Amino acid sequence: MNEIKNKRWIVNLHPFKHIVVQNLFEDDIYERLRAEFSKRMMNTESKRTIARNYDATILPFTGADKANFAPLLDPEWLRLISNAMQLDTRLEVDGALHSHPPGSRSGWIHNDYNPGWFARAAERDEIYLSSTDGCDYKSGKVTTGNATPVERMRYLTLLYYVNNPRWVEGMGGETGIYMSQRRSIDSADRFVAPLNNSLLLFECTPHSWHSFRTGSFARNSITLWLHREFDQAKRQWPHHEPVYWS
Repeated sequence: MNEIKNKRWIVNLHPFKHIVVQNLFEDDIYERLRAEFSKRMMNTESKRTIARNYDATILPFTGADKANFAPLLDPEWLRLISNAMQLDTRLEVDGALHSHPPGSRSGWIHNDYNPGWFARAAERDEIYLSSTDGCDYKSGKVTTGNATPVERMRYLTLLYYVNNPRWVEGMGGETGIYMSQRRSIDSADRFVAPLNNSLLLFECTPHSWHSFRTGSFARNSITLWLHREFDQAKRQWPHHEPVYWS
């Protein structure tokens, strides 16, 4: 892909399988993504959610975002990141823009080993968003139409850091990754800094523990999840139950 500036991607196995890439896209691509992120956040008509015990403002992807945030929602890009992680993912996608206000509470250590429901399966070479066709991603409840929901499991998490101030040590806002859920937020095995135009990828397993750490600035990112068949995850991890939504 011509949009990629840094093609040197290294798979890290500790504390779990992940990739961190800095200076990911060419400068003009990053600037377009930054401008679109800022535009969406400033649009008071954008659909927003605020999760319980989580201070970030969340703007779910819409159908228009396939073009607005290209190449992040291109089939070629999603296959590239899946191949980089050696994962066979589907093109059903859940995702959103996230903005943590300055001084927001740290998150909690969790693993993203969650199920998700889609109104239907994605067609070949089609990006199918969880916000499409009136199916609640967290419950499978159909709110409009006559969909027959399919249940998937999250398989790959992407965080892309965008529209942040210049980051220096001590500002906080990092993503911590952990060997154990029993760690404290501040004792991560690795902290991934929210450097603009950088990427964090990791496989969603029962052991992919991670969290947001509070910062002194508005920490902004784009997050998306790719999925796989529910039964595939159960076969790989027969002794671990999915983390259902509360």
